[in-house]
Amino acid sequence: MKRRWAAGLAAVAAAVVLAAGAATPASADDDVWVRGPASAYVAFDSGAATVGIPADEVEHVTFYGARCWTPWEELGDWVGGGVVVTTDYADTDAVSCTVEAIVDYCYWEVFFHRCDGVRFIELHATGGPFHVDSVSPTAYAAHPVGTYANASGWYRSPGSIQWVGSDSISGIAECTTTGLGGPDTAGRTVFGGCTDLAGNRSGSFAFAYKYDATPPVLAPSVASPLALGATAAADPGATDATSGVATSSCNGGAPLDTSAAGTHTVACTATDVAGNTATAPATYLVGYGFSGFGDPVRADEVNQVKAGRAVPLTFHVTSDAAGTPAADLDAAKVTVRATSLSCDLGDTPNLITETATGASGLQNLGGGDYRFVWSSPKSYAGSCKLLTVDLGDGIAHTAQFAFTR
Repeated sequence: MKRRWAAGLAAVAAAVVLAAGAATPASADDDVWVRGPASAYVAFDSGAATVGIPADEVEHVTFYGARCWTPWEELGDWVGGGVVVTTDYADTDAVSCTVEAIVDYCYWEVFFHRCDGVRFIELHATGGPFHVDSVSPTAYAAHPVGTYANASGWYRSPGSIQWVGSDSISGIAECTTTGLGGPDTAGRTVFGGCTDLAGNRSGSFAFAYKYDATPPVLAPSVASPLALGATAAADPGATDATSGVATSSCNGGAPLDTSAAGTHTVACTATDVAGNTATAPATYLVGYGFSGFGDPVRADEVNQVKAGRAVPLTFHVTSDAAGTPAADLDAAKVTVRATSLSCDLGDTPNLITETATGASGLQNLGGGDYRFVWSSPKSYAGSCKLLTVDLGDGIAHTAQFAFTR
């Protein structure tokens, strides 16, 4: 019986023993990647090395030369019944490992008990999934989502920024998404990156943008009142604090309409470099057409008048550039004012402004002809005055007078 057992040992001494095992990485989930370096434990049936040898005859078992494939060949370490393999990069659903074993044992040879038996055996085992990634992904771009920049590179509506990256090992898990919006700025830089499935983070990738969501400010102005038929333009008075004004105009850039007396309104618009647009009205007044004073008053010389006498002021008024007579001037708005004018005669105090509804009154002579009889005060004797007539449109019509005693 002892001889048969010994012969059986000789037959299996050089055999390769297959033993099932299980890898134990950070997770047994096939879809889970871990950041390297990471270790997996592959369990072996170490008893396979001594198959056919009674336990009490085994003197010593030595395990060495552990190697694993992840799928790349890696050296392992024998640790209490299995192999531990540590690596920076692995991608396999079944870790395959081998280990060499030297078995020192005793046996009976005929009637002699010998303890110089040596067995050399290679054991194999496989374990579960092992996915390791030590390489950081690359973030190579960032692009806006839900908004866009105009041709000048300005954004004027909110959105978000999405970073984009690549990873050749475990793959991208997520990339940064952040908001793109106010407050307005002539330049802002934000940073983002990507993370792979193993948790490795890329370096930061910068995204710079300019943002202006505020329309320009308009403060239109017109040098009003304007003379009937005058060529004039309105100033939109546009300003923009961030991107600056790109274009601005009033009345579409066309001259103002001064063909008819009265109040007029035009639209002024402005667009900033970011594309925001603002609109505001500009109001202006167009005065009446005025022919000048008729006899006896002359506008091109100093009129000599005895203080206290009535001065007939006659004039012709039109309401549009075509010369249409102004049929109904509002007497309550027509005013006459005298102010001091330097001359050799001297100076006297100015009286208050008179209206055409006073004692003399405004006379409508028809056909756009009017007369206003102004009673010069006796107190003006020995002075010169500048007489100003306003027809209610804000335009001054003047004549010079020297008042004698």
